[in-house]
Amino acid sequence: MGYAEKIMEFIRDCNYIPLKKDDLFFMLSEENDSDFAAFETALAQLCAEAKITFTKRGKIISAEQAGLMQGVFMASSKGFGFVRPNDSSAKAASIKGDVYIAFKNSLGAIHGDTVAFTVIGETDGLRLEGRITHIVEHALTHVIGTLIERRGQRGVRARYAVQPDQKKLTFLVYIDNAHAMGARLGDKVEACIQEYPDEVHDGVGHITKVFGPAFTVDANYEAVLHEYGIQTKFNRHALAQADLLATAPVSAACRMDLRDKLIFTIDGEDAKDLDDAISIERTKDGYLLGVHIADVSHYVTENSYLDKEAFGRGTSVYFADQVVPMLPKALSNGICSLHAGEDKYALSVIMTLDKDGGIQKTELAETIIRPKIRGVYAEMNDLMHNGKGAACYEKYASLFPDTLSVMMELSDVLHERARQRGAVELSSAEAKFIMDENGHPVKILKRKVGKAEKCIEYFMLCANEAVALWLNKQDLPCVYRIHEDPTAEKMQALRLFASHIGLDTTPLRGKKVTPKDVQLMLGQAEAAGVLTAFSSVALRAMMKARYSERCSMHFGLALETYCHFTSPIRRYPDLVVHRIIKKVLHGGFDQFGLSGMQRFVTRAAAAASESEKRVLTAERAIEDLYKCVYMQERIGQVYRGQVSLLTNFGLFVVLENTCEGLIPIGSLDGYYVYNENNMTLCGHDRQYALADSVMVRIEDVNLSTRRIYMSLVEEQGNDESKIL
Repeated sequence: MGYAEKIMEFIRDCNYIPLKKDDLFFMLSEENDSDFAAFETALAQLCAEAKITFTKRGKIISAEQAGLMQGVFMASSKGFGFVRPNDSSAKAASIKGDVYIAFKNSLGAIHGDTVAFTVIGETDGLRLEGRITHIVEHALTHVIGTLIERRGQRGVRARYAVQPDQKKLTFLVYIDNAHAMGARLGDKVEACIQEYPDEVHDGVGHITKVFGPAFTVDANYEAVLHEYGIQTKFNRHALAQADLLATAPVSAACRMDLRDKLIFTIDGEDAKDLDDAISIERTKDGYLLGVHIADVSHYVTENSYLDKEAFGRGTSVYFADQVVPMLPKALSNGICSLHAGEDKYALSVIMTLDKDGGIQKTELAETIIRPKIRGVYAEMNDLMHNGKGAACYEKYASLFPDTLSVMMELSDVLHERARQRGAVELSSAEAKFIMDENGHPVKILKRKVGKAEKCIEYFMLCANEAVALWLNKQDLPCVYRIHEDPTAEKMQALRLFASHIGLDTTPLRGKKVTPKDVQLMLGQAEAAGVLTAFSSVALRAMMKARYSERCSMHFGLALETYCHFTSPIRRYPDLVVHRIIKKVLHGGFDQFGLSGMQRFVTRAAAAASESEKRVLTAERAIEDLYKCVYMQERIGQVYRGQVSLLTNFGLFVVLENTCEGLIPIGSLDGYYVYNENNMTLCGHDRQYALADSVMVRIEDVNLSTRRIYMSLVEEQGNDESKIL
């Protein structure tokens, strides 16, 4: 047993009386083991990990005895922050909600740092206040920002500093000129932190990458990709493997042959990676729904170069005008993609559904298919709306009228089934970018979701549920998609807001809020004309969906068992689920293989959850960048918008084209106070609330921070001829 284990075992004994360092060493050392240097090293390590601490008199006690807890520090742009305990101590378990940390008590912690802290009191009798005592682990090692001119600190003769782009990083990183790598003032750069900031001093570091002038689109685009680890190139071994596989012939041997079936795809007009196709027919007792998914696992085998690349990426990345695929294009757009008129390998789930959409039987099989039609959402929506009068009728004649009518009917049935069980459908808007030949955004529209999109959504949800139930029933490993219940604190905040806008909050008053309760509130909000505002707050109250090796409820879908199966070209968890299914179809697992797969599923679920968070953040950052580029050319123009968020530093307004901007509180006439409970910004004679309609002028755009700045414009009568 090493000194670290000895120390922790000794001081956690219920009879331990705090000792000074020398006395503790005397108690622990043995005649044949009296290495004081090793003892001091162990002591320093335990102190750094915040497992022990020293009293004012120099005596050693455990973190529990000192009232220390650990958590992740969440910084604000004002310098203060919050910590939510994430350890299992009794004291941590007794704390509800976040603990406020004033800047003077932050020890210079950076957003995302794992810290040890202790509670020192309350703020306004509502929230606990704490003090950080140790920074256990820094989450940040590099920052991306703009190179500015600044005098040095801490004796560093630095002419430059990096000002981080992230608002929550309120410090500078001073750069020695010798490490500037030829960067110029105003460049977008990455800096490695060598000395971390504290309450008094900024950080010190050196430049590791130069992206170019910070005011350019290209520099900001490359910086986002780099910051979030988005790899645009594949290694040569994976590319060579993909090119070889793409030339392999497709054979019907040992597969269920479905090439004569009416199977078709429906995707966006620009989609290249077509990984799902459907077949559908009405039966005497309900429906027979076939969902046929590209058999990527046939090509991407375990531990191959392609598999390692896919595991590291986790998912494809979709930007406004391009895709960074999880797999090389020879696979994602080629041999795996379900192109019409071509023989393709698929893993098919064929579901027998009753008249209410309930899953009665699930059959899984390796198949060979030949999609008959390459469907496009816009064309299908036209067909569903206009029938034979649709411009594209001839292309889809084989679907009309039987297949088309069954599709629409089953979609309605599955939608009603979801509504009955309490699935939560939050209102949100997605942007659609129209780009010119140079990749420059020339128009931004609110993406419309039609009947065809809804059909495919419900059919894919049904397939995912059927596969998860099939695996779970056989007690097999699975990468489940779970969505945990919202916290009581978040539900209380939602209830307070709902009450303020005049809704009956009875559904939110139970000990445990169910999806059905939230659904009822959404119905109320829609009837009262406040759906947008309520959906916005409800979305922030929800937990984030994630992947897990353990079966747990998906709150948003109101399903007990759910996984991702339908997109193996662009999501790694789906590929893992395919491998498990195929292993079963080929005879199953032995005990050794089963335990090995369970371990891998655990690792894959954790990695995929982290990849998803990283990629979603990158996608939002690039989208915000393109919106800034678009609005930069519209500075001075006036728009009508809707208040989307209120904070203590201003209000955010979203325009009809989904672009969102900030109106700083300092630009408002008079003195305003933010009311957190009812989410309003109150002045002497004016109050702003979520979903308020306002007129705004575009004042400025900052590409580096990806933020649009606006100002309020007084309405002049009803003349809106100049409003965009």
